[in-house]
Amino acid sequence: MFEAFFVPRIRGLREAAFWVLAGLSLILLLALLSYSPTDPAFSVAGGDDAVTNRMGPAGAWFADIGFLLFGASAYLFPILVLIAGVFLFRGDDLPERRPAIWRGAGFLLVIATSSGLATLHFQSPQLRETAGGILGRIVGNGLEYALGLLG
Repeated sequence: MFEAFFVPRIRGLREAAFWVLAGLSLILLLALLSYSPTDPAFSVAGGDDAVTNRMGPAGAWFADIGFLLFGASAYLFPILVLIAGVFLFRGDDLPERRPAIWRGAGFLLVIATSSGLATLHFQSPQLRETAGGILGRIVGNGLEYALGLLG
């Protein structure tokens, strides 16, 4: 009796959570796509300039911090939010603590290496830092130094 009452409602909650996370993913993506280096945000002094980011001041701040720290790898965050929504909707059981730690470490490794490789291989004049952001500069310089020792 309880199962007949709760199962459809849990499915509805999962679907609602999916749509909320899908919307958040779209908002984050639009904030990154409409980034302007002149928007008043974290690394830019305020002033009377109007925010041109499509997601407003919060979008300008998110895009500024994302690009400052991670460079072009900031585009992985909306993808991650969307994937989390899909997993939640599918109703997958939460992994045990150990696999969750490995997945988190894997995601951090993907962010760090993609930022480092972006720094080494791409130019991005519209960003304040390198194409990989601050993290990419640190990892990229470390990779460049380590590979320089080999040859």
